[in-house]
Amino acid sequence: DVNNISIGSRTNIQDNSLVHVAKSNLSGKVLPTIIGDSVTV
Repeated sequence: DVNNISIGSRTNIQDNSLVHVAKSNLSGKVLPTIIGDSVTV
């Protein structure tokens, strides 16, 4: 991957889910993927 994926505690990512990341946005700002606590995706 080109960036970080952070998954918080007590989260649930189900079968066949796909989490994408981007290196940066058009202005160059780094954009990690962050999934917060107690979230079901």
